[in-house]
Amino acid sequence: MTPAMSKLPLVSAIVTCYNRQAYLGEALDSILAQRFTDYEIVLVDDGSTDDSARIAAEYAERHGERVRYHRQDNRGAAAAKNTGVQLAAGRYLSFLDSDDIWAPEKLEVQLRDADHRPGIRIRYAHGRQFLSPELGPDQRARLHCPEQPMPAPTTGTLLIERADFLRIGLFRSDLRVGIDVEWNLRARASGLASVTLAEVLLLRRIHPGNSGFTERDARKQHSAILKEHLDRVRARRLA
Repeated sequence: MTPAMSKLPLVSAIVTCYNRQAYLGEALDSILAQRFTDYEIVLVDDGSTDDSARIAAEYAERHGERVRYHRQDNRGAAAAKNTGVQLAAGRYLSFLDSDDIWAPEKLEVQLRDADHRPGIRIRYAHGRQFLSPELGPDQRARLHCPEQPMPAPTTGTLLIERADFLRIGLFRSDLRVGIDVEWNLRARASGLASVTLAEVLLLRRIHPGNSGFTERDARKQHSAILKEHLDRVRARRLA
């Protein structure tokens, strides 16, 4: 599934997109601005109906093998991420949602830590939320956006070797929300050592289109995810 490349990248940065024409370019630019440069971008368009496909194709044409573009029928965020994993050529996997932004030192900081602490297999970092600049005063007043950085054990800060990721398993494509939470709980149960670095390496955009707002009816899945995790913990203890 991976086309021939002159040199396999160390890191595959997987970007998933669904109707994010207003933000996609800024997300891609934040990866292209990374200080560490041995990476590829695997861009998966999950059946967008807006101008995202045109923007994605332009980036792929402009940057050659640096940006690999794949379009599929709409199957949801988890399925899009899983497609990105299957297409990725790098030793390490990282992820960025198409409405968020990486700090320029994201990959550099995490790979340096990997060199210094090889026993740690899963790396997260801190994130800071920001209100999207185009929002009007009324929209801003309705959205909660903490000012302080917070630990962000989400795919947006994740750096992990492909072999370790596959040991934990793909994202669950039956979930509409809680995809990162469910995978992180499985990762914790795997016994692989993890760390959340103190650096702020992700800027998470707050806007009315965030899945936390658009998928409110599916929030009960969070409770089901937690129950499944607790059931696994109890089963191991009994065993």
